[in-house]
Amino acid sequence: MEIYHYTSLNALMGILQGLGSIPSEHEKDLCLWGSRFDCMNDAIDCQFALQLSEQIIKKIKPDYSHPPRTVYPYVVSFCIKEDYLSMWRLYSSYVCLKFNKDVLEKSLNGNDTILHDCKYSKNNIEDIAKSYNELFTENDRAEDLDIWTNAQCAASFIKHNSFEEEQECRLVHFRSGNKTSISIKGSENPIQISEDTSDLCFRTEGNRLVPFHKFYLPAAALKGIIVREYDEDTFKRVKAGIKLVLQQRSIKIDDKEIVQSSACRINK
Repeated sequence: MEIYHYTSLNALMGILQGLGSIPSEHEKDLCLWGSRFDCMNDAIDCQFALQLSEQIIKKIKPDYSHPPRTVYPYVVSFCIKEDYLSMWRLYSSYVCLKFNKDVLEKSLNGNDTILHDCKYSKNNIEDIAKSYNELFTENDRAEDLDIWTNAQCAASFIKHNSFEEEQECRLVHFRSGNKTSISIKGSENPIQISEDTSDLCFRTEGNRLVPFHKFYLPAAALKGIIVREYDEDTFKRVKAGIKLVLQQRSIKIDDKEIVQSSACRINK
């Protein structure tokens, strides 16, 4: 199965070249930046997610008073739809990267990162609780702190159903002030939540400093690149430049897999 990452041409160069210092063990990998969830661009999506954990707790344990711990997810978004016009328009992307989902999943070490499809919920507690129960199994002996941690992590994968058209799949790394772990249904191993911040990076966006996590992924997972370019001659120049970068990094992609978008193309 393929999944697709819509992004800018500048971000593509960073993904392929691994801008900045690269650990020696990842020098042949791709590098994607996952912004902290509450710093992502879609304010409506974030507001819904930040309220989710409180609603989940009220449903599961109405008398629960949560301690001052916050789990911060760092997210890279994918879509299961190829060359999808709505995605091009929504995110003003210039390129769409095609990844083999199975290769990506096999490359994850199972310790601190998970690739998981999003669940879409109506904004009512019954539907939200149903989505939560599809991710986690709670029992009467579950610790309050574990329930609160799970509820916050669930917010990374539960989205309002108005976003269902996107059919999103998320690559997520979790961090918190306290080291712990979560167990998600369908995941073979517990996912570790790191308390270490030494490898966090920062970028600027307007007047904000946005923390992000670097996800290193095997180049073999990249299977194609779609370019949103209306002009044929310009596309050929862009494609030639992409091929040079791929050659420099020894990343092998079939020439016919670097294509011009059909969804965005203007018929002449």
